[in-house]
Amino acid sequence: MTTENGTAERFAPEEALVLEEKIYFLQENGKKTRVGRLKEMSVDRLVVEMQMTDAEYAHGPETNAHFRCAMPSEKCTYRFESAFCASSPLPDRIWYMELPAEVERQQKRDFVRVPAPFPMQVTLSNLYGGKNKPKETTLVDLSGNGVSFVWKEPLEDGMEIEISIPDLPAVGELHTTAVVMRSIDRTALATPVYHIGAHFAKYLDKRQQNQLVRCIFLLQRKYLERGLGI
Repeated sequence: MTTENGTAERFAPEEALVLEEKIYFLQENGKKTRVGRLKEMSVDRLVVEMQMTDAEYAHGPETNAHFRCAMPSEKCTYRFESAFCASSPLPDRIWYMELPAEVERQQKRDFVRVPAPFPMQVTLSNLYGGKNKPKETTLVDLSGNGVSFVWKEPLEDGMEIEISIPDLPAVGELHTTAVVMRSIDRTALATPVYHIGAHFAKYLDKRQQNQLVRCIFLLQRKYLERGLGI
């Protein structure tokens, strides 16, 4: 096992891949993601039950077609590359894929960051110790310990703000305090735009943390179904 930049580790497939879990397949230069469920692992093959129609299965890939593959879980995503070896005759829908030499685990669950362009509100403190009125803005991305959102000006590192995201999958409304960590200038033309990064992990209780992990997992799975970019 090796560690790369503290966020990616490499494992033998038998150490990481789990039977009965879904694998997402994207063929090299392809646009449509295929989904299957891992049934067996032999010394040189992955045996995967594919989720597709008979017509789709009958027009399968050519031998040695190259695929990028991902097996997501609530803690991380395992990624690897594999080649198509053979398939079973219908009515079974079994693909035999090359066993990868290793798989890569990307990001611990608390730090998986997914695009999430949801509406949100941000409340800042005023000079008199109170709170200003909440302002509407847009979430950029979301992780288990923080957010990035759009703002018209930089915010001071270390300042506390309140955020409210009204409709997150598996969460509903997330309302919490967060601490500003950075302000990144994304200004285009003459309109000031900043991406504000803020952390909130220490302000969440265990229930909220579990809900948020589930939310990120669901969002990540949606992106995996469209491709393998997350």
